[in-house]
Amino acid sequence: MKTVQRYEEAEILDYTEDEDDGFLTVELAATRAGVMPYFDNQTGEVVMELKPEDEIFSDITMNSIKGVPITDRHPPVMLNTKNWKDFTKGTTHLNPRKDGNLLVIDETLFDDELIAYVKSGKKEQVSIGFRAELEEKSGTYDGKEYDRIQRNIRINHVAHVEQGRAGEKVKARIDSKKPVGYSIKLDGYTPPNPDNYGTTQENWGDPTPSIGGLGEMSESEIEAIMPLYAWVDNDDPSEITNKSTDLKLPHHNTNGDVVWNGVVAAMAAVNGARGGVEIPDGDLQDVYEHLANHYTDDFDEEPPELGDSKMEINLTKEGDKSMDKELMEVSFDSYEGLDFDKKVWIEDGTKDEFDKVMDEIMNRKDRDEPEIELTEIEIGDETIRVAEGDAEKIKNLIDKKDELEGKLDSKKDEVDNLESRIDELENENLEEIVQDRLDLIDTAREFIDSFDASGKSAKEIKVEVIKKLDEDFEAEEKSDEYINARFDGAVSTLRKLKSDSYGDNNLMTKKRKDKNDELSKKKQERKNLKK
Repeated sequence: MKTVQRYEEAEILDYTEDEDDGFLTVELAATRAGVMPYFDNQTGEVVMELKPEDEIFSDITMNSIKGVPITDRHPPVMLNTKNWKDFTKGTTHLNPRKDGNLLVIDETLFDDELIAYVKSGKKEQVSIGFRAELEEKSGTYDGKEYDRIQRNIRINHVAHVEQGRAGEKVKARIDSKKPVGYSIKLDGYTPPNPDNYGTTQENWGDPTPSIGGLGEMSESEIEAIMPLYAWVDNDDPSEITNKSTDLKLPHHNTNGDVVWNGVVAAMAAVNGARGGVEIPDGDLQDVYEHLANHYTDDFDEEPPELGDSKMEINLTKEGDKSMDKELMEVSFDSYEGLDFDKKVWIEDGTKDEFDKVMDEIMNRKDRDEPEIELTEIEIGDETIRVAEGDAEKIKNLIDKKDELEGKLDSKKDEVDNLESRIDELENENLEEIVQDRLDLIDTAREFIDSFDASGKSAKEIKVEVIKKLDEDFEAEEKSDEYINARFDGAVSTLRKLKSDSYGDNNLMTKKRKDKNDELSKKKQERKNLKK
């Protein structure tokens, strides 16, 4: 069986907040038994995989979810001991438990920004990142066909996301004005975004016409195209039978990437443009939030408010005969403070209403774009202007970078020295090195009884031999060349002394004898003075 990485959405059940510290503890249903679709990166196909109960509630899976990191969205890689600090915003508890076919566990969030998102409902969904081994075996579970079975499921992290894959019509919500509870969805369904989707500014074209007849598609193929839309009639692909009534508000292309103009068009329809869109009132908020998240998170744009009465701005070419209504050209440069040289065509006779919309836009612009204080900082030879609040952060990052570069250069020097020493040793004859040390120790033992050379360098051994001849010798700050010369001289002198007679003619013995005689003479003189 091959091991794969998977991401799977789950549900928040309840939460409590620490009034003193602000930490948020959340009860969530991490995963459930059942058949779910996954995108196979190798084949490019959607496959149905079974997650059996005996795997979910096995010791391996239950233990793997204990104490795992909580992240804000999925990180680009699975977490480990080297990268967890870069992404962790909280942790799961040690209390996994079985609740029907759900694996339930508590988590605590530490990050104030993520806590705010969760409490506001923008990131009320969670998604587990996990590894599993796939058994290539097909069958049927609870009336649904599957192609593979997930085995040995090990959960790596839990991510908070904008919207998850709601496998059932029960979706947990967080409302800042009331406790968390269940909201039963009896109408349509807002699908999750396609796995690993990208963004594009390409020209928008509704993908619906290019999709084949639904009657000719399998359930898994229908389920694969459902995420291209902001609203579908049912979360069960077997119930999706009519493209025009069951699939609405497309904004992804057939590759799965979200298209900016598609998002704008879908949002305009939600707010009534071109006759609006016919979806149940109970689904309108979910659809709006889904599209608004694309505005803020994927394109860094401010979404319009739900229910805003907005003019339909037709970005069509002049003279487009496909429009039944008479159009008039409007230039944006007539609005003071708006640096935008494009022109648009709007329905003739609606200029006053258009002006009202533009006035509102300009008022928001004035409110939402406070003047930013800038300050100058130096980066290398360059001077740049940045927001005053960011200057200190940038300086600290530069200092940290310089410090790390200094440490790296120091390590490189150490490596260079070691490599140089290795080269020296490789060029030397090891046998000669050993023999030279043995010869040096033998020389020292000629003049120093029971000499122990353990742990002593060649220089230290030579200094001890020199001191045998000159006990006042100081080796500090003496070069190796000087020590070698003194050692050679000392050995020569000591050997000559040793070769002489050991009686009174021995210079070393004679010197001590003469000194002793002189001392005896002085002692005797002091005795005579006392008499």
